[in-house]
Amino acid sequence: MSTSDWLQGKLNKLFDMTDTLRKISPETYTKIDHDYGFWSLKKEIALMYLARPFQNIANSPNSYFSSYYYIDLFAGSGLVKAEDTFFVGSPVVAIGSTLKDKPFSKYICIEADENRCKVLQQRLDATCTHYQTCKAEVVQADTNAEIGNVLNKYAPKGDTCYLAFVDPEKYTDLNWSTLETLMRFGTGDIILNFPSHSVVRNLPTKTSVGAVASLSTFVGDSDWASQLMSLDDFLEYFKAKMHRYRREVHSITLYGDGRKRLFDLVFATNSKGMNNSLQDLSRRLDKIKTKTIKGLSEVANEKQKQLCGFA
Repeated sequence: MSTSDWLQGKLNKLFDMTDTLRKISPETYTKIDHDYGFWSLKKEIALMYLARPFQNIANSPNSYFSSYYYIDLFAGSGLVKAEDTFFVGSPVVAIGSTLKDKPFSKYICIEADENRCKVLQQRLDATCTHYQTCKAEVVQADTNAEIGNVLNKYAPKGDTCYLAFVDPEKYTDLNWSTLETLMRFGTGDIILNFPSHSVVRNLPTKTSVGAVASLSTFVGDSDWASQLMSLDDFLEYFKAKMHRYRREVHSITLYGDGRKRLFDLVFATNSKGMNNSLQDLSRRLDKIKTKTIKGLSEVANEKQKQLCGFA
């Protein structure tokens, strides 16, 4: 399958999920949601792509797991906007990508904002009913402060595994201790949207004491600050720390318009099968430009015009 056809198929699924959400919950759009660019759809495509091999591997005859969780650390309201086009967010993508015969045991979605939580719960209740899956737990909490409590309450340790989606807006939204708690918690695969745009603006000079402190909280130590690091160096340092907990750690860069580097998608796993899927996904996404996503999305623009009622 050509890259263009593969991408069109994934975008069509996103359109279908969004259209389903519009039909079952048309009144729930909140203007506190951010306005993203089309580049951000790569995140949703990555989650959509990886959810299925995760479920197949976790539910394989040789698997010893009895439960399988989807965990979203910054869940949002379930709907995102790329210019004038609406798309579903990561929690809805996870639910819409669930295999009927190999479902997740639970969806755990953490969001700090009260209004977003209320809207997200409405959307996920309706979406779970539509796709005939288990209920999604929307937890209003500060991820950095409550990650341990949330995991212990909703995904008790044992013979369990998880697929986690970690999508902070900026690096100050995520503490290394939070990510480390997640990686130590159990067997799981992680999709992390590394906020390169905010990191590169704050890589320290000799006088940027505040940047050193905040970046040290993000990366989990201050050892890195003894050397003048580029963004690539800092990303590799971060990945090396993740590598202590996961055998395979890969990343690809997400560009906005004009090839402006915005984020780097980081994938981490201990599974050989998932690593094969990660490498295939990386090859595919690396070939796709933002303008291509935008162009293919505009092909289906007539369907999206129906979503103007959200605005």
